[in-house]
Amino acid sequence: MLYSLLINRRQKNFTSALSVIVGLIGGLGIGLLIANLTKLKIIGQDWFGIICGSTIALGFGISFGFILGPRIGELIIKVFRVRPIIGIFISIGFIVGVMIGMVIGGFVNR
Repeated sequence: MLYSLLINRRQKNFTSALSVIVGLIGGLGIGLLIANLTKLKIIGQDWFGIICGSTIALGFGISFGFILGPRIGELIIKVFRVRPIIGIFISIGFIVGVMIGMVIGGFVNR
């Protein structure tokens, strides 16, 4: 009984972690794509300029992430008929991925 409880808990943690990683990778790709299509560049002559540009890119990433993330999660729940918590984890991973992708994309386009 203890063994089945531990395996069940491990499986839940694995699916949760896997869903966050899938959302993160998808969000990273979308963030890089959006940064490339909008030609977002983080330019600056010193640390202050780089910090300001990174803050602006992070703000764009947050806004795009919160626009797209919940919709992606709802779509995955409806299409693949997974548990709602998996869709929430994918949405969270997607939001974080878009934020990171926008900042990295801004530095790459520099």
